Amino acid sequence: MTTSLITKKKIAVSLKKLMKTMDFDKISIVDIMEEAHLRRQTFYSHFIDKYDLVEWVFQNELTEQIQDNLDYVTAETLLSQLAYFLNANRDFYLKLFQFEGQNDFQNYFLHFCQKIIRKIQADFDKTPSLGVTTEGRDFFIEYHSFALAYYYRQLLEQDKLETFLDEIPYIITMLNAGLSAW
Repeated sequence: MTTSLITKKKIAVSLKKLMKTMDFDKISIVDIMEEAHLRRQTFYSHFIDKYDLVEWVFQNELTEQIQDNLDYVTAETLLSQLAYFLNANRDFYLKLFQFEGQNDFQNYFLHFCQKIIRKIQADFDKTPSLGVTTEGRDFFIEYHSFALAYYYRQLLEQDKLETFLDEIPYIITMLNAGLSAW
């Protein structure tokens, strides 16, 4: 592991530790770096701002946990893995979802949900398109990405992992039904 990656992870751990007791919007770069026992300028050698850090944390953790398997697992497994991942890091991601504003986490998460919906669509659509326009596909992906992102947020807010896991086959069935209608 490179020194740069070690430093980034140390900064990320400090942010996650601070978020156990503070809201995201109340945490400053100074707070993060004091917790990490690093100079403030070191932060800016790796990240633009704390929103960039959050995006890096999410992408890095998801890459390690889920995204590397995107092409090798079923959609159902992928949805389950994401549910387990978010549930295991519930307090951190719940606080991130609650923060709304410029560069909020919801936009990062929505982008990831779009990847999942695209994967489900690609898995389903092994045959050539039957006249579905690019705009129609884009709408389908965007619409269902918003629904999926909202549903994951509800998982965190209501702390109902088992219920969510039981409902994943319904999510897949509804998406496949929507795709087959085209």
